[in-house]
Amino acid sequence: MTVPLPAEPEADVQAALTALTRPESRTHVDRRIDLDLHELHLAGVKLDGADLTKADLRGATLTKASLSKATLTGAVLCGATLEGADLSMAILARAVVSTANLTKAFLYKVTLEKADAARATLTGVDLSEATLVEASLVGAKLEGADLSGAVLDRTKLEGANLSGAKLVKANLSGATLVGASLIGAKLTEANLQAKQVVAAQVDEATLMPAGLYPSVTPACRHESSRVPASPLKTSELRNR
Repeated sequence: MTVPLPAEPEADVQAALTALTRPESRTHVDRRIDLDLHELHLAGVKLDGADLTKADLRGATLTKASLSKATLTGAVLCGATLEGADLSMAILARAVVSTANLTKAFLYKVTLEKADAARATLTGVDLSEATLVEASLVGAKLEGADLSGAVLDRTKLEGANLSGAKLVKANLSGATLVGASLIGAKLTEANLQAKQVVAAQVDEATLMPAGLYPSVTPACRHESSRVPASPLKTSELRNR
C-alpha cells in the first residue's frame, strides 16, 4: 500500500530547513556551493524570509509552502509544484521557473525581473503589483490571473494564455504579445500601445484601454453576433 506523503514536514525537518536557509546562516556558506533540494517533498514548508539564492529546487513539491519575502535570486524551480504557495514579496530575479506549476499561488508584489517562466502554469495566480521586467512568460498559462498594477516592461508574452486575466493599470510598455490570448481579459487603464496587440487574440469581451479596439459597451454587444477570436487588425485600432 502506498503511504500518502505528508501535507507538511515533520518538526525536525522543518527546524533543519529553517536553520539551513536563515540569511545569517547562509553568510557563512561558500557561495560556490548551492543548496540542493531538487525533487524533495516539501509541501507546507514554512520558509518566510529564507535565503534560497541559487537553490536547486527542480521538480520539488512545494504545495502550499510559505515563502513570503524569501530570496530566490537565480534559483532553479523548473518543473516544481507550487500550487497554492505563498510567494508574496519574494525575490525571484533571474530565477528559472519554466514548466513549474504555480496554480492559484499568491505572488503579490513578487519580483520576477529577468526570470524565465516560459510554459509555466500560473492559472488563477495573484500577481498584482508584481515586477516582471524583461521576464519571459512565453507560452505560459495565465488564465484568470490577476496582474493588476503589475510591471511587465519588455516582458515576453508570446503565445501566453491570458484569457480572463486582469491587467488593470498594468505597465506593458515594450511587452511582446504576438500570439497571446487576451480573450475576455481586462486591460483598462493599462499602459499599452495598439501595435502591441495587432497579432494577439481578442474577442468582444476583451476590455482594452480607452481608444483601443475591441472594448465594446454592453449596449453594443446585442447588436451583433459574437465573433470568434482572431488576430487584431491594425485598421480596427482607432481612437474614438
